[in-house]
Amino acid sequence: VCVCVHACVYPEFLRPTAKKFKEEQEIQSGADTDRAMEHFDRNFDGRISAEELFIGLTHLQRAKSLQQQEVTEFVRDYADRDGDGYLSYEELEGIDPEIL
Repeated sequence: VCVCVHACVYPEFLRPTAKKFKEEQEIQSGADTDRAMEHFDRNFDGRISAEELFIGLTHLQRAKSLQQQEVTEFVRDYADRDGDGYLSYEELEGIDPEIL
């Protein structure tokens, strides 16, 4: 059923468009995680220590007041889901970008 005002809404059009939009968001999210990994992983070992995260965050204007202990606690208590003391790509991807 089409209700026309100035444009018609077609479910057949909207479903693939929504799917494409979601795919593009996932690609962008992955690119953002890639850039974050490059920024924080100082020794290029594929994981981020609390110290690397702290150093990387201190370069951001909004993170100037952070203390290393706060970052260490954040990694230990929130972000490091497997408990190895480091952030993997997947763990970094799971962090809300607004936090960083």
